[in-house]
Amino acid sequence: MPIRNKINTTIYESCEDVSTSDIRTIQHDIQSRRNVIHNELHKIAERSRYINSLLPISRLSSESLAEVFSYFATDPFSYTNFDVSIPTPYRWILVTHVCHKWRDAALKSQRLWRIIYLGLPDRVGEFLRRSGQAAIEILPWSSADGASWLSHNNLNPLSEKDSLTSLQFILSHSRRIKHLTLHLPNRILRVAFDVDAIHADDLPALLSISMIHNNYQALPSFPSLCDLPTLKQIDIRGYQLTGHASEFLRASTLSELRLYPSSPPSHFSNSLTVYDLLDVLTHTKQLNILEYVNSNYVGEDTIFDDVHNAVPSFVNLPYLEQLKMHSTLAWVDTFLTQCTFPPSAIIDLNTVHKHIPFTGGESPIDERSVGDPKPIISKLVVYFKRAHL
Repeated sequence: MPIRNKINTTIYESCEDVSTSDIRTIQHDIQSRRNVIHNELHKIAERSRYINSLLPISRLSSESLAEVFSYFATDPFSYTNFDVSIPTPYRWILVTHVCHKWRDAALKSQRLWRIIYLGLPDRVGEFLRRSGQAAIEILPWSSADGASWLSHNNLNPLSEKDSLTSLQFILSHSRRIKHLTLHLPNRILRVAFDVDAIHADDLPALLSISMIHNNYQALPSFPSLCDLPTLKQIDIRGYQLTGHASEFLRASTLSELRLYPSSPPSHFSNSLTVYDLLDVLTHTKQLNILEYVNSNYVGEDTIFDDVHNAVPSFVNLPYLEQLKMHSTLAWVDTFLTQCTFPPSAIIDLNTVHKHIPFTGGESPIDERSVGDPKPIISKLVVYFKRAHL
């Protein structure tokens, strides 16, 4: 007998002793038992909620609970040791599962879901949905130890496709973005910020933008930041800043500007010069904090080769409170010669002669000034006096 016929015969014979009515009776009995279990679980849940309502912490309003959760969510060290099967940026959500009231308070608070890590697309989409119309803050996946979680769970690193998809999800809500921090390859940024895809008008709520890169790559083009009506802070680190960067740093509303360029191993003639920076500052008169720290000074002593007639004799920063500048002596010389600021400003200067890379800590001094730092110190004292007039 063929195997197929044998199987069909066996099934038919096994069903001969059971009628259709018997099957329906069994199914009805199963459903009835399920209903009893469901009702009992519902009663248990109701009694548990009543007991929880008698606890002192239950006197907190939903708004107060959401505020507590918000502080907890923004402190990764508070929940690092939670269930390691959950991605690090989302472990804080476990605390909202303690009871029904806490879960309800969390879901009703749009602001609680405002911090979105640019990682797994499905999680990004869910956070965007739960945050409703609240202003959102975008942080890189790496800042929450997301890569370590993937490695610990033997999962593949976050793909560029996932990163691009997540960023595109977020940019579809661009009008709600309040703080934007990007730590992505330039090829992803160029696709996401295509000139036809997003403009300055699409970011009306943006207060701060931070861009981080680990390699010697030029800063990619973006919508003109000077057109953003609310922009207060710009922080760019690890990029090779070229002259064109000054074109979109001229935001008149800026209060904080931090530039930490990473110079390439060889000289680039189109690198951002001190004159480019001074030109930017003529448009940012509201600055409170200015930081310029170059991790490698090679190439900066060519600044006097260019002629910048557009830069005024003096750039006045009347509201400056903090100035941090680590660069060559020539760069600092030019900057302090052409810039004035209040004498109450806190100043942090670190200088070095040309062709001596700055690697952090104490500034290296070449053989011309070893044992005799007085020329450098005396010049800086003169600059301080002149800048504070």
